[in-house]
Amino acid sequence: MLLFALARARRLAQFAYRLLRGGTPWRSALPAIIRSATIDVRYARFMARWNAALPDMAAGRRQKAVEKWAHAMRTQELFARDSAVPADARYLRGASWTAGFGHIALLDFFAKLRLLDLSDQEHVVLAPPSTVANPAYLECWRPWLRIETDATQILDHDTRLREDYPAVLKVRGGWYWLHDAMAIVEQRWQASRGGPLISAPDHVVERGRRMLEQWKVPSSAWFVTIHVREQGLASGGKAEDSVRNANIATYFDAIRLITSVGGWVFRLGHPGMTPLPKMPQVIDYAHHRAQVDWLDVFLIARARFVIATNSGPAWVAGTFGTPALLTNWGPPGIRTHYRNTMTLPQTLWSSKDKRPLTEREAQAEPWAFLESARMLERHGLISVRNSAHEIADHVRAMLERY
Repeated sequence: MLLFALARARRLAQFAYRLLRGGTPWRSALPAIIRSATIDVRYARFMARWNAALPDMAAGRRQKAVEKWAHAMRTQELFARDSAVPADARYLRGASWTAGFGHIALLDFFAKLRLLDLSDQEHVVLAPPSTVANPAYLECWRPWLRIETDATQILDHDTRLREDYPAVLKVRGGWYWLHDAMAIVEQRWQASRGGPLISAPDHVVERGRRMLEQWKVPSSAWFVTIHVREQGLASGGKAEDSVRNANIATYFDAIRLITSVGGWVFRLGHPGMTPLPKMPQVIDYAHHRAQVDWLDVFLIARARFVIATNSGPAWVAGTFGTPALLTNWGPPGIRTHYRNTMTLPQTLWSSKDKRPLTEREAQAEPWAFLESARMLERHGLISVRNSAHEIADHVRAMLERY
């Protein structure tokens, strides 16, 4: 929003400068000023309609939220046509699309959308450095998407009524919920082309191998990368009740299983996470001073497989084609669209009926899309995390499969 305000101020300043210099008569400048003001008003009306869906999604009313978002985006298109806004490009602003590690992974959709000829519009990523969670990962997408990171160049783009948001996306003329849209495109991609678009760049692989040498990891060794979401970074350090969080201690048996058959384990995360106890062939990278963006990319892209919860690395792994075990997965209404995955969902337990919900029951609104444990309790439900035994059993299956 700051860059949008700066861009608006810049346009007004440019108008004023030309007028004061006498290069543009008032009469000829007036239509442009009126048009710009009209677009501002229409943009505000559009955003009011888009934001109206947020309470529905937070309450688990996904279908209602999607209908409101789709209506807002159709309104945006109508406003854009009425305002003669160019339709050759759409914009993806960093605050929405690059501020989270997993959000950058959503660029996979736009790259494949264009390659499959499902869109004739160019998607331009506007991502000043302050809005990029992992610059090295964003760089992987440059061969496929136009990416602007220079703040001055970004200000030259008028994004009003030309933006997409991570809520509903357009495929073949229709607006679909984010995850449904990605599933449609990924299915088409698998049917026609297959493999991942990106891989770890050669220079990242070389630096990663040198780092492994420093950690005394044998050159012939294989490794598994694990990320278990905890409260802290996403919640600003405050306590939260997201069902996407899990207890890293329940993964210790799985970690020991991997190391017992010769593998190494790297734990991704941030310093606010619970430290791992000392274990052979395990690197608690979350607490290592060597944390850098390119090493995150290396450890996900070059892993034998990734163990994750519903957080950024789970989606990033899919874009590299790295197999993934999705543990403690929730909410149940959100599903991965990548093939080489194994999902171990949490169980929704009915306090009233004293039984777990069936898979079909768990997919019903509103609880299928509720992330808050407290809100689930209002519906008489408890989200039960995976046991250490369940996680270890599924890791054993991953070792057999991959």
